[in-house]
Amino acid sequence: PEQVANRSLDLEEHARDLLADQGLQECITYSLTSAAAAGPTHVALVNPISPDRGVLRTMLLPGLLEVARRNLESAASVSLFEIGAVYLPVAGQPLPAEPRRLTIVLCGRRTAAAWDDPQGEKPAAFDFFDVKGVVESLAADLHLPNVTVRAAKTIPHLHPGRSAELVVNGQAVGAFGELHPTTAANAGLTDRAVQVADIDLDALLA
Repeated sequence: PEQVANRSLDLEEHARDLLADQGLQECITYSLTSAAAAGPTHVALVNPISPDRGVLRTMLLPGLLEVARRNLESAASVSLFEIGAVYLPVAGQPLPAEPRRLTIVLCGRRTAAAWDDPQGEKPAAFDFFDVKGVVESLAADLHLPNVTVRAAKTIPHLHPGRSAELVVNGQAVGAFGELHPTTAANAGLTDRAVQVADIDLDALLA
């Protein structure tokens, strides 16, 4: 039979390549998580293999923060992303919606240690403008129309004064900024500023 291209998957793979070109490393985390990590509205398994893997994830962020925490035990910085489905309950339907999300985590020093690092000075760390740059570069490389950034509405996992929304053609497709200190503490990243982005990949690629 004739081979047929899948434009949606081709664009998803292109987004992966663009993020890797910016120096980010791709992660693949578990789709199953705990009820505490998933939040109050989630899809539970009838017969889970363990209490920690009893529900389907509603965000990629908790899994990616766990990867960051573990890597930062032995590394000075992390630059991570994940593309994958999340699972959202649909009222009156037996199966959840499965939208694709893109999540980014930057944490630690901005540049690798070098012999000419200034002595006695704390190395520059990733900040809001680093994650903003990654998101805007991705939007530019995908040739998205009418891209703007605006102050974010209250988003529980983001710092209220250091976050923004990505808007494409008048539609908010995601948010980015510094992780809220409470969320960072719950993830075991109390002593570091963590920069994150969470984007609706289906809306972005549409």
